[in-house]
Amino acid sequence: HGFYEILYIEESYGVCYTEHEQFPFEPGDIFVFAPHVMHSVINTIETIPNIKHTPSIAYVLQFSSEMIENFQLNIPEFQYLKGFWFDSQFVIKSNSKEAI
Repeated sequence: HGFYEILYIEESYGVCYTEHEQFPFEPGDIFVFAPHVMHSVINTIETIPNIKHTPSIAYVLQFSSEMIENFQLNIPEFQYLKGFWFDSQFVIKSNSKEAI
C-alpha cells in the first residue's frame, strides 16, 4: 500500500514477515513500515504452551506521505525524525527497548 503504517501489538505473539526479514513479536512491540514495504503478520499464540489464549489485540495507524511532507515543512523538529520515517522498516522490541 502507498501509505505509512505503525502497528502496535497490545496482546498477541507471532511473527511479522517483511520483504527480507522476519521478526517474532510479543505484547508491546511496535512496527513502522514505509509505503510499499511488503509485510504480513501471523499470530502464533495458539502454539505457545502455558500462555493464556486471549484474543489478539493490535492497533494500526496509517497515514499518507503527504502528511509526512507537511510535517517537514511546518515542524522544524521533524528533521530529526526523517531517517525514522524514510527507512523501509523499523521495529521496536518491547522486551529490550531497542530499535531494529
